[in-house]
Amino acid sequence: MESAFINGLIEFRQGKPYIAKSDKHRNKIDNLFSSFNAIKVSMFFEQNNLYETERELFFEL
Repeated sequence: MESAFINGLIEFRQGKPYIAKSDKHRNKIDNLFSSFNAIKVSMFFEQNNLYETERELFFEL
């Protein structure tokens, strides 16, 4: 993942890291983080068997 950061200035705005070099690189890093977060949440649901139950989850943002 470090290769995405080369020659770019990393900024954090509203909790989202992105490269302030061009829109192409910013979109690339946003997609990378959103994909990782989706996989992480999916694994959390599978490990805790939350797909089968009707529990409500409250995530602190």
